[in-house]
Amino acid sequence: MRNSLFFILFFINEILSGQNNARIFSSDGKTFKVFIYDKLYNKTPQASVLLENMTKDTLYLKLEFENNQKFGATIYLLEKGKPTKNKEFNYKVELTSNKLRVNYAGNHEVITLPNPLVPKEPVIDTTLKYKNTRLGHFCELKNGQPEFYNNVPKTGKCLEPMSNTYINYVNLLMSKAQVPETKFDIAENTCKNNCLNVEQLNKLLVHIEFEIEKLKLVKLAYSHITDKANEKNLTQTFKLEVSKTELFSLLKRLSEHKEQITSDCVNPATAVEIGAFRQSLSAPANDAEKFALLKKTYDIRCYSTKQIQTVLEVFTKDREKLDAAKLLYFYCTDKSSYTDLKKVFDYTTAAADLNEFIEKQQK
Repeated sequence: MRNSLFFILFFINEILSGQNNARIFSSDGKTFKVFIYDKLYNKTPQASVLLENMTKDTLYLKLEFENNQKFGATIYLLEKGKPTKNKEFNYKVELTSNKLRVNYAGNHEVITLPNPLVPKEPVIDTTLKYKNTRLGHFCELKNGQPEFYNNVPKTGKCLEPMSNTYINYVNLLMSKAQVPETKFDIAENTCKNNCLNVEQLNKLLVHIEFEIEKLKLVKLAYSHITDKANEKNLTQTFKLEVSKTELFSLLKRLSEHKEQITSDCVNPATAVEIGAFRQSLSAPANDAEKFALLKKTYDIRCYSTKQIQTVLEVFTKDREKLDAAKLLYFYCTDKSSYTDLKKVFDYTTAAADLNEFIEKQQK
């Protein structure tokens, strides 16, 4: 009795485990019905019919097209001539000149969907682990690109470095960046918008390939470094002696520059200085070159909102105007009037982007 029960269970298991699927589809979208051993499988004509849980290796079919045209077809659910299981076999049918051609089109594993399709809510609520609340106002991803908040105190004086959680997130962004330019942009925004110590700055510099770019970041971040007594440790990421020499020279110049410009601007530049700056920006042939020139020298002076407006008018496209406006914001002496710059844009979307940027900095 036990042996009989074992063989019955074994036979059932073999039948179930030997099930395969077959998909029959027409290359030109013609619909058809499928008969398996003269038994109708799909009542509604379709251009693609999935035959599920077929236990036989050979299927004798009959396909009925429009105008009651019927054709016999034989398909094989075999892989390299041998029986298989849990596979879906694809066959393409073509009806031309009242002749039916059936061609094998490959097979793949049958992947069953989970049941239930949407898993039940876990007993322990883990949703907080996936919310980006730990990063505060460091940055947010918008259209796949990080947009950074300004975390420098309103006084412009950095006393405490940024959270190491921010550095970990920067490291993640850097690792995902595909090109050196993107890595530099992330580091530049982090240095510009945050207070940081020497150790944190070194963690940014290690991602930068070219040492001249590292020097630019040191210059940009210097006013935000909280432990300038450790500035000699910035040599850790530099390999060339000439770069280390230039670094020490740069640090010396920065430390001696007592009137160094910070984000806490009070007095704007003179009209003569702004006029000369605006004239230099007018020389390049296109907006891209003008913006590249602006990035090199914009941080050596402070501006009023009206002066920034005259600078932005040098550009012809909203894209460069918006990027320049975001850079110059941190060197503006009357940030409360910054929304007045919306009139320099040709499109309302650019003005809206600037307003959103200003709101983030004021949080």
